[in-house]
Amino acid sequence: MKLVIPAVVGGVPVKGIGDNAFNQSNYASISFVGLDLSAATGLTAIGKGAFFNCTGLTGSLRLPAGITSVGENAFYSAGYRFVYLSGKNTVYGDSAFGGGALAAVVCPDKSSYDALTLKPPVDRAEKLTYPVTLRFVDEAGNEAAKARAALYRMPLKYVQKDNKSWTIKADYKLPEPSAGTSSNNWRWVFDKGSSTGVTPDSLVTGEVLTLIQPLDLPQVGFGGDIDKTYDGKPASLNVSASHPHYSSYQGAQNGDVIFYFIWTWVDESGKETRKSDYDLFNMEFRDAGSFTCRVTVQAAIKGENKIIYEDHHDFKVKIRKAEPDVTPVISSDSISVSGSLPTLSLKEGSTEGSIRWDDGQTIQEGKHDYSWTFTPKDNNNYTETQGTITLEGVSDALYAIEVTVSGKGKVSPSGSFSLSKGETVDFTFTPEPGYKLDSVTFDGVDIKGELKENTYQLKNVPAGDSKTHRLAVSFVIMESEDMKKVFDSLPVLSEGSSVNTEQANAYLDAKIQYEELCQNRTPNIPEETLLKFHRSLLALPSIKIDVDETGIVTMSDYAALLYDMTAQEARELRNGAITNYTITINVKKSTVNPEQKKEIQSLLKDAVITSGSYDIKLYKIITKNSITTTTALYETPKQLILSFPVPKDIKAVANGYQRTFYVAGLHENSRSRTSASLFTNSDSSGKTITIKCDKFSVFSVIYQDVKKAEDSHHSDNKDNNSSNNNDNNSSSNTYVPDYEKDFWDNVVKLIKKAKAGDTVNVNAVTYDKMPEAVMAALRENPYVALIVRWDGGKPVIIPAQTALVYEKGRVYYPLSLLSELYAKVNAALTTPAPAPSGSGSASNSNSGKSWEISAPSSNKTSSYTPTPKDKGSETTTETETESETETQETETPSETMEEPTPAPETTPEEELPVKELTKKTESKTITIVLIASCVLLILVVVIIAVLLSIKRKNR
Repeated sequence: MKLVIPAVVGGVPVKGIGDNAFNQSNYASISFVGLDLSAATGLTAIGKGAFFNCTGLTGSLRLPAGITSVGENAFYSAGYRFVYLSGKNTVYGDSAFGGGALAAVVCPDKSSYDALTLKPPVDRAEKLTYPVTLRFVDEAGNEAAKARAALYRMPLKYVQKDNKSWTIKADYKLPEPSAGTSSNNWRWVFDKGSSTGVTPDSLVTGEVLTLIQPLDLPQVGFGGDIDKTYDGKPASLNVSASHPHYSSYQGAQNGDVIFYFIWTWVDESGKETRKSDYDLFNMEFRDAGSFTCRVTVQAAIKGENKIIYEDHHDFKVKIRKAEPDVTPVISSDSISVSGSLPTLSLKEGSTEGSIRWDDGQTIQEGKHDYSWTFTPKDNNNYTETQGTITLEGVSDALYAIEVTVSGKGKVSPSGSFSLSKGETVDFTFTPEPGYKLDSVTFDGVDIKGELKENTYQLKNVPAGDSKTHRLAVSFVIMESEDMKKVFDSLPVLSEGSSVNTEQANAYLDAKIQYEELCQNRTPNIPEETLLKFHRSLLALPSIKIDVDETGIVTMSDYAALLYDMTAQEARELRNGAITNYTITINVKKSTVNPEQKKEIQSLLKDAVITSGSYDIKLYKIITKNSITTTTALYETPKQLILSFPVPKDIKAVANGYQRTFYVAGLHENSRSRTSASLFTNSDSSGKTITIKCDKFSVFSVIYQDVKKAEDSHHSDNKDNNSSNNNDNNSSSNTYVPDYEKDFWDNVVKLIKKAKAGDTVNVNAVTYDKMPEAVMAALRENPYVALIVRWDGGKPVIIPAQTALVYEKGRVYYPLSLLSELYAKVNAALTTPAPAPSGSGSASNSNSGKSWEISAPSSNKTSSYTPTPKDKGSETTTETETESETETQETETPSETMEEPTPAPETTPEEELPVKELTKKTESKTITIVLIASCVLLILVVVIIAVLLSIKRKNR
């Protein structure tokens, strides 16, 4: 019987089907074979067990849209294969659907599905599903087959028919890829990391199936074994590996094939070594030994956590010990039969090690062979060697000599030895690099004047006596003048000229000496001498500076880059280990990013950043033992002069304004930290901006336009930079932010306000430069002392009447310089200098008051509002009424914005002119006046006491 639920029964609309209304157990003689709910448009509820066990109801059930509730077990054990739910707001009882025939309960969309997962209306939650659009793509994300509809978490063989209903297609096949597929071994996967593909019975776990095409296996080959005698040079085990999609690990993108190597071996001592890395195609061995080295090669796909190929191979490594090169040297081949064997040493160039006479040998008269044994220092790579030397034993007494050495250097022959009568010996003295021969005495007599090219010859020695004759030699560190003489003695070389081995070795020896000397002290060599030397050093064929001579940014005196060469590098250039030493300078046009722009604008108020930005990088490239390494140079030991073109696209300067160009530098060091510097222009051509710099990264040409009427003293102060401590250019090349200027302006006012004998105590915190205006205030009010404490060093103590005279062009003084200078000044004074007070503490000297002023805690603060303490507070307990009007600030000469003064050649650390310090007669006069005042005051008190006494008596 087919059930048709009408819209109205007896004129009453049908709104629900009651509990167990058509429960099959209530109708034993009737079998319901169909259910039509299409007419029941007002149906909203289906009761519990309404169609329970109606197995004749087969096919699909589509609930009307108006259904709001379905009771528990309402369709349980019915014969439906697919049930289509109507909407999101329907309430379902437990196991509203279920039974063996049910394949899926289909929600209209994912949101309905998510709402029902907490309390599924079906007896088994895995039967609940919703439709998705399933895409087929390749690994690049491109469409590989036509998309189709599927049911989430249902087998792929569940297929949607044209009428939007679902059926199970037993013969469903997955789509095949296009004809251009490179491999027949393809598979579809929901997860790219899956090693197996899906089948028609696989559940739908996503909305994208990806076509995976296995890569071809890589081609791997293994080189030969190592079988050689030790020669100090490396031998290599090699592996070749290739693949069409191979890329080095550093440049690989996801999907590329990369190779990983694991090398392991156990040497003869039992020590196990393991080295592994990407692209480690070879392994070098230098030292003697015999063992097996295993290499494991793995291939993987970048971005996927799996290995697609692995193989290993065992290499044989056999490096035999070498025979040492031994040339014995004896102090004499004639020996006394009553003495001992002569001193035995090795000739220069022999294999490093020790040589000794074999024990138990007796000296006999006449010529005989005496045996020796050489033990190499590197006994892992060289064998022990024996040999003999023919000596003549004589009965005459021998001339005994003992050589003693102090300092760093060698004497040959050395030690203790004896000579036969009439023999001659040549002594050679060789100082170590950075040292020189100081004194040579023989039996206490100075013989240094008898040396020829550090060689002394002792001729025709007499017969031996009872004493030992002593040759005493000392070596000391070279002086600056000695090093300059070495430089001056060298021939001038030019790039491109022919340089012979002797000249090249002489220059490299001088470089080694200079660098070793710098390890012990800072030699005082004229700069022009050093530049001349390093320019000639560039003529050596193995040394080169690669610079673009036609570039838009030009550089001068780049030979100074060779200051960076170390003594060890010079040694290896001399012995041939290093065959190429190149410093490359790369200049590229650049643009500043927002972060860099912010850094630049913090350097200079109202700075305009032009299009002239350049990224300048320096690299040191060294080829040593056929291996080339490249090292970035972030700083240079010597400042270089850079010239930048004035950008052509900048706006013209407005009427009434003056334009000044600068260069902002954003420097990155080896720890990836960035600092910023502002460089002034020393070029007046108007076409280029020229600076001195020893740090390299990003440079940007900027400018500042200021009104021509603006006070030059203030303008120059604005051009100071307090954030970088960079004294690379002239003293006016850095920018003082407004809050730092405000602080020092308050110091100036405080000095002018103080009275004779007062002391102004300044806590500069992190500021490390004092404007010249402060020194000008001390000159204007000479009887005021100044103490400046700062975080970077010792306090600066400036006694009264010791202000420095004005120096033309001076804008600021480094506090480190003033601290050192005034330490000497205070040591020369007969009157003790004022002592620095603690921060914020009150103090009152014998002759005046102390005033305190402190800088903000950090010079990186974006804004600064001085507090009463910052503006200067009197710390003495006495009170003093300030004058109603302060003395106007004295304008000190400074550089104008018209044309920046070029950087001086001398460094700011040079001696500054100081007023002559003499014991002033004024101090004596003041002392006498004070004593006289005290005596007069006591006399007045006595007279008043006498008058009062007389008055009492009269009463």
